[in-house]
Amino acid sequence: MWKALDTAAKEEIEQLKDTGVNLRNALKSLKTENYPIEEHFVHSYLNLPNHLHPQCPQNNVEKLIYRSPTPRCEEQRPSHMANKELIRFFNNDRYYLFGTPAEFDVFSMQALTNYYVTKGGFLQMANPDFARLVLLEASATPLEKYHLVKEEELISEVNRAYLTGGATFEAFLGAFARLVVFPKALPIPMVAAGRSYVKVANEERQSANLFTATQTNAVQTFVATKTADEAQEQMDKILNLAVDFYKELDVHFRVIYEDASALTNAECLRASIEMYSPAEQRYISVGNVSNYGDFVSKRIMFCIREQSGYAFPHLVGGNVLHVTRLIALLLENGVNLEECKLLGDLDSEVKAANAAVNEFKDLFK
Repeated sequence: MWKALDTAAKEEIEQLKDTGVNLRNALKSLKTENYPIEEHFVHSYLNLPNHLHPQCPQNNVEKLIYRSPTPRCEEQRPSHMANKELIRFFNNDRYYLFGTPAEFDVFSMQALTNYYVTKGGFLQMANPDFARLVLLEASATPLEKYHLVKEEELISEVNRAYLTGGATFEAFLGAFARLVVFPKALPIPMVAAGRSYVKVANEERQSANLFTATQTNAVQTFVATKTADEAQEQMDKILNLAVDFYKELDVHFRVIYEDASALTNAECLRASIEMYSPAEQRYISVGNVSNYGDFVSKRIMFCIREQSGYAFPHLVGGNVLHVTRLIALLLENGVNLEECKLLGDLDSEVKAANAAVNEFKDLFK
């Protein structure tokens, strides 16, 4: 009798084991079948756009927020490409500057960066020239905007590197991914000078020149704040410092809020600094500042630790100086680059201080 019971129990145990194996295999099969669904859901979720800011214009309308008092040059003038002795342009990826433009290319970038540090209290950063795919997806950056890097030793097929340049918004994100800060550490204002490698979309009837060049020196700002109101205050601060810088160049420019259709999915508001091109008879963007809200910080897990839990910072940033375009526009507007006054230029500040000292000494002669 006991032997019969043992045999029945063993058979039942074996059946249960077989059932467990079948259930595990079915679960694995179900997970495999769900992978495409999960991947589709994740990509669809990442493609959802940010909420628009109340000040963001819509219906293909731009909102003017500042116009410089310097009058606009209305007469048709030769293109900057006519300066063959100063500019040697081959294509959007390869061009060379000579003489004064080559010096201005470096000095203007350094001057504005120094102005943000000394006048605005920004912390200067040195960012990597490359950003991983996960950061570009987190910031909803179109992948065709940057060049894909061909890596000799590929670490991850699904997390490739892209050439962005250190003076880009995406270049900052790696330092803040999975970072937790206390509220008293905010706001965090930062600025970086370096390269920007943004591919400009080809438009009909638009010839390749310095306005469409991929590579340029640039100045990128980045600020993390606690609230939406603080983010707007920091955006205004960045713009005010940029306006001060461009005013000293004595050339017409304006600042506008761009239409919602021009924004990326991560942006809720974008201000663009534009100069007028007498050659092309249109405004060209030489800088911009964007408000991202907490859209990007949620995706990179950049958190604020509070007593009641965790919150996400509101991010503001933008390329406030596109040097290559600025040089082209100054040349077209007949501005002498050697005589340009650059706010934040260390040499100019030293000369001004020495002049003041000499003037004081002259009082006692």
